[in-house]
Amino acid sequence: MIKDLGGKKIDVQGLICNLPKEGYVYNPFTGDYQDIGVTRRHMKYDNCFWEIDKRWEKFPIWEKEEAEKQKQDPR
Repeated sequence: MIKDLGGKKIDVQGLICNLPKEGYVYNPFTGDYQDIGVTRRHMKYDNCFWEIDKRWEKFPIWEKEEAEKQKQDPR
């Protein structure tokens, strides 16, 4: 059973979806909500924007390394 943290429920084409409180995400490993926090870039809302995590810049390198590992050991 997932505990309620004060989020809200919305109806998406007949499907009721539970949205957690801002700053929380569902952790499927623990079965609970985890506080990840929300970072604001600026006090003025118009100056705030989303940005891709910088770690994804290394994804092509990781993908190559994984392909090499798969060639050596397909299992």
